[in-house]
Amino acid sequence: MKKCVAKKDFISPVYGNVDEGRVLELEDSTAAKWEEAGLVRIAVQTKEGLTDLGKVPVAAHLSSASQAAQVSPKQTVKPSVAGVKKIGKKKSGAS
Repeated sequence: MKKCVAKKDFISPVYGNVDEGRVLELEDSTAAKWEEAGLVRIAVQTKEGLTDLGKVPVAAHLSSASQAAQVSPKQTVKPSVAGVKKIGKKKSGAS
């Protein structure tokens, strides 16, 4: 099995729609045929990440997870020391 990086968008009967830059793990024979056809580049694993035969690292393409969204700060109510629900001061009214 060889890790390959798609050089352009194409449709595969096994992987479906393949976008440029997607990392695929292919059988050696399939990788050789697709590389010859100009669809993929065979990549090499290094300490820094996946590299296209010694060229630019493509580690950014390894993750299929979505980017995390920013979370807005939200204040939370602190529990009382005694664990009892806090009650506001009673108003003294003239009755």
